[in-house]
Amino acid sequence: MKSDAAHAVFRIHLFAQTRFVFDGNPFKFSAPPRTLPLLAYLVMHRAAYLTREQIAFALWPDDKEDEAREKLRRHIYHLRRALPRSETPWIVVEDRTVRWNERADAWIDVNAFETCLSAARMDEAAQHYQGDLLPALYDDWILAARERFRSRYLALLVHLAEEASRRGDVHGGASFVHRLLAEDPWREDALRQLMRIRYKAGDRAGAIQAFRHFEERLRCEMRCEVMPETRALRDAIAGSRGPARLHAPPYDVISDPFAELSAKARRLAEIAATIGVSFDIEILRELCGWNECDLLDALDELQDRRLVRESPSRATFDYEFSHRLVYAAAYALAPPERRRRRHRRIARLLQRLHPNHPQITHLLTLHRQQAESVPAVARTSPGPVGVVANAY
Repeated sequence: MKSDAAHAVFRIHLFAQTRFVFDGNPFKFSAPPRTLPLLAYLVMHRAAYLTREQIAFALWPDDKEDEAREKLRRHIYHLRRALPRSETPWIVVEDRTVRWNERADAWIDVNAFETCLSAARMDEAAQHYQGDLLPALYDDWILAARERFRSRYLALLVHLAEEASRRGDVHGGASFVHRLLAEDPWREDALRQLMRIRYKAGDRAGAIQAFRHFEERLRCEMRCEVMPETRALRDAIAGSRGPARLHAPPYDVISDPFAELSAKARRLAEIAATIGVSFDIEILRELCGWNECDLLDALDELQDRRLVRESPSRATFDYEFSHRLVYAAAYALAPPERRRRRHRRIARLLQRLHPNHPQITHLLTLHRQQAESVPAVARTSPGPVGVVANAY
């Protein structure tokens, strides 16, 4: 498999928009819909000898074994026909195994990204990542891989920004931070990094302006305040107390704010997050099935820890998570299958409890979509239901 895209006959791009280039020209990959996940699975596991059972279960997990194997046989046929003609086969098909042929003259952006990271060619790795992995597909294994690559890319941007700042490359450092904030606009550690970079460049006004813009968006969209570390940095810049005050250790995103909670409070946070960033206590009561006393005790504990608060507009929602990162951490507490079941129940409850609400159709659609395929949110971004729920 070629590591150099310029000299490879066949180039496969799985980041952002899926596209193929063969012999220097765009190549149309024409096959039934499930053929692309099959190709992606083989490419992503290119170093492994995959059994037919492994592949069939990964691509058709809800089908019976014999049905899944039959679908795999059909899609291997479609895949062979969809790939360009070549003397060296792109895939190697044997009685029990199927694998991508690493001897084939192909370049794959996913492979290039991983190779560059392993070789510490960080700038080159960042160029290969053009967007989320296979954004139009929602297989469970793809969601996990997509999240893994995205997390590695965000960590790479943090590293590149820090390296550029240490070299005195203000514009380069700011560019990497802007890319980081474009991917994850609520990361306050990235905001603080941008403020430090601008301050070091002599742009104190720009550093303060970045803070004000972020603070305004956070208040408007999330109805919460910036972290104390971020405000302290703004005060240090505004008060000209010297650059030494600007190098405090970054405050990372929330890892597990629920670790010290009681089991009931932790379970309540997990259930509430499935409803959304903001949630209705009536739906929460139905989902929990607890008595009033237990429910309020757990809710009080979450409020005491400042993880949950009363919604400013009680006419629409009773409570909300104090920050979207807290919400994301709570949503990640439950395994995917449990979340699927809850999303189904929430859809039914919304239809029964709020049949005349103007947002009900959209919310029902979102929860039903989540019931089919739950996105990973541990990357500190709330799922679609959490975003729309603010308007519910």
